[in-house]
This record gives sequence, structure tokens and C-alpha cells, in this order.
Amino acid sequence: MLANPAFAPRRPSHSSGAYFLLREDRDRTVLVPRDSSAAPVVELVSTGSRIEGRRQFDAGALDIGWGVGVPPQFWTREDPGPFARSPELDMHVIVAAGRTVSPDSAREILDSCALARGLPAGIDATSTRFAGERNAPAQARPVAIDDEWPLFFSEFPPNREIANSLARASNGRLIPTRVSYGALVDGSLRQHGFSLEIHATQFPDALGMLVETALIEGTSLPVSGDLREAASQIWGTENESSRREMARSVEQHLDTILRRRVIGRMRSRFRSHSDLKIPRTGWLDFRQFTTFEGVMHESRQSH
Repeated sequence: MLANPAFAPRRPSHSSGAYFLLREDRDRTVLVPRDSSAAPVVELVSTGSRIEGRRQFDAGALDIGWGVGVPPQFWTREDPGPFARSPELDMHVIVAAGRTVSPDSAREILDSCALARGLPAGIDATSTRFAGERNAPAQARPVAIDDEWPLFFSEFPPNREIANSLARASNGRLIPTRVSYGALVDGSLRQHGFSLEIHATQFPDALGMLVETALIEGTSLPVSGDLREAASQIWGTENESSRREMARSVEQHLDTILRRRVIGRMRSRFRSHSDLKIPRTGWLDFRQFTTFEGVMHESRQSH
């Protein structure tokens, strides 16, 4: 359990997974491997800007430049990299309707949400969490109801570009509204409109991407008997491919109940001279850095 980033200890000298936190300063954090013979010491460097991070990388002061969710301009052809191969992440872009939005408005506006055109860089369009390598973009439907709702988003790239794209897809019914990340997570504001959210699984399995099926199986979420039976079968099946197919079959039904829609999948962008074996979850325990030539004595990462 403590290997999961959600439960990772945040105090110096306490460990989670392969590393423990040795020192944390304003712009530098040092992680030390629990087994010094198996992995390098890792130094995380917070630069003043991504441009500064790129300058330090070009000068050889950094081994890896982060990121997931980089600004769209960092995907331009004018940026030669080098970039590590981009894996398929189980990290999805979701639009959700708040509780005070009427059912008709929620359905009409969610149906209009799609990124098939004018796709922001760094996002793959998809309508499902289980698309694999061949993503199926969501199909937009015209909005018939004449009302407007705020679309709450936090200022992390490329959320603003996604929100603006959704506003156009909804014919102006969605009004992009920036809020703090804390306010978005708190949930009090988003109940009175729509919210742009990034959902990331915490374990690489179909149940990790559709963990809400536990609410159905545990009777916390009122659903039909057929859907409850399907959710129960998912949690009782040990075969991974069978779980995935079952989860995919209930995904749309569950999203309808929870009033949300998948519109895209996030892509990673790591500036690196070597490929990184990034897990589909996107969670790093930094053992991936041993893929560099030999065993690095110190890895410096910009984020």
C-alpha cells in the first residue's frame, strides 16, 4: 500500500517504494534509494520556467526534462528534443456535470463535448478509457438547449486550450472559468456547472480506470440490477483480459449515471537522451532511471 503515491510518506527519512526523501529545499529535492546498489540517487530540480529547464538540459546540467501536461507550444516542430518515446498513459480527460445542472442540460452539453477538431497538442482524442492504441474520438452532437454554464478548469497545461475547444464545440454554452486546483478538488464550485478533470488510475488494471464500479458492487450507488450484477462479476473475475472487457461493457452506463464523458487521453513529453520505461499509470518510482547507460550516480530532473 505504501508503494502507492497517494499514501507515500512526505517526511524526511521515511520511505515509500524504492526511495526515501533525504532532503527537500525550495528548488531541489534529493531522493535516496533504499538499496544503493540497485538504483541511483535522484535529484529533482524545480526551474524558474520550462525554458530555463530546457537551457539547463542543453547545457548538460539535467538528465531528464519533465513532463506530462506541458504547454502546447512544447509540441511544435521547432523543438527538436530529444524526447523519450511517448507511452500510452491511463490518464484521461473527463468533462463532468455538477449536481445542480438539469438532466436535460447535462445530457445535451456532454453530448456536444468532443476534441475531434482543433485538438490541443499533447492530447489524444478518445471516447473511452479502453481504446488502446486505436483511439476512437468522441462524436459531438449539436446543442439544442439555450443556456450557459461555467466550465471550471485549473491552470495546468493544456487545460485552458482544452476548455476553449470545448466552448467552441458547445456553441458557446460552456464558459471557460479558471479556478484554483484546490477549489476544483474541493468540489463545491463544480456542482454549479461543468468541470474539466484529469483522471489517472493508481494501478495498471481495468478496475483502476473504472474503480467506481466498487460503489455499485457495494450498493453505495443506486443502479439497475443488471448493472449491479455486471459490476459484481468484474470484481470477482481474476483474468485481466476478462476484467477489461467487462469494464468496457459497463463504462458508458456508469459514465451516464455519474454524468460525465471521456474526451481524451493525456500524452507524456520527457526530454531525454534515453528511452524511459514509464508505466501506463504515469506513476514513477524512479527505478526507471536505471535504463540509462550504466547506473547513474546522480539523476537530475526538471519538473
